[in-house]
Amino acid sequence: MRKSLLLALLCAFALPMTANRAEAQFSLLPYIGYNIEDGFGFLVGIGAEFVAPFDINNLDLSIAPSVEYVSTDDFNGGGATSNISTSYIQINGDVIAKFAPNGSIAPFAGAGLAYGIYSASSDGFDASSSDLGLNLLGGVSFPGALGFAEPYVNGRLTLINGSAISIIGGLRIPLGQN
Repeated sequence: MRKSLLLALLCAFALPMTANRAEAQFSLLPYIGYNIEDGFGFLVGIGAEFVAPFDINNLDLSIAPSVEYVSTDDFNGGGATSNISTSYIQINGDVIAKFAPNGSIAPFAGAGLAYGIYSASSDGFDASSSDLGLNLLGGVSFPGALGFAEPYVNGRLTLINGSAISIIGGLRIPLGQN
């Protein structure tokens, strides 16, 4: 199953490269959010969005790869010399479907792959682990609200070694032409 998921991730990143560059639109997606899972907190990320060069019954499809850093709490494990420092990085490859993309409010839904890298260090001891999982997301964007960018908010369920729910807000800053 991991080979199938890896192949799907590679296809998700390769699809925008096969689109006609004159028709494809590229946007930058800076965002911040909060991960509700215990032990995690604020996240910051950067992504891109490649709009597919076709329209299916007023439904816009796009590919949205992103990388984010989730802040984790450093804590003292009980002794003066046992401070633990942790970090978590997540790489996402999502497919997004926008419904009614020409309205003033555009709902969207998506799904994709997530690759999480967790690391911890404590007084000279380092450990890390990584795992592949799935994202499910939904939200709304506000086309034309700012002129230069399109604000959006979404909720995301990430299934990697359990589940995590994130609330995310960001901007879609168009850099390409339709």
